Amino acid sequence: MHGLSLGADDYVAKPFSIAQLVLRVQAVLRRAHVGLEGDGMIRLRADCRVDVRNLSAHTAHGEIAFTRREMELLQYLAAHTERPVPREELLHRVWGYARHLDIETRTVDIHIAKLRRKIEPDPRQPRHLITVRTGGYRLLLET
Repeated sequence: MHGLSLGADDYVAKPFSIAQLVLRVQAVLRRAHVGLEGDGMIRLRADCRVDVRNLSAHTAHGEIAFTRREMELLQYLAAHTERPVPREELLHRVWGYARHLDIETRTVDIHIAKLRRKIEPDPRQPRHLITVRTGGYRLLLET
């Protein structure tokens, strides 16, 4: 139980069966890939598909390159499109900071701004990567 309070997704108590372990690993992998299309792509809009494996996006205006951290951030937001994701959660899940640390940093905001310049038609008026006041950031995917 202590592991769950520290941020673990799941745990298996000893003794356990191999079948139980395999099923729990499969469940964690399913949760990690929510928001991804079957081919490892994130479809932001009709003219912009993000290729997660190759750290790039293909648009009508050409190809966009992403850093590994930008892609991890985009993937996490794509996996949680149903709600705004708070900065603290992004620092914990994407950057790996411990939850109990009281960190004041603008790194999330800086990375969001960089992503907006890459994926938004007009970064000053974002339609896909929006800020939810007092809630965090939310990725809106077109269907």
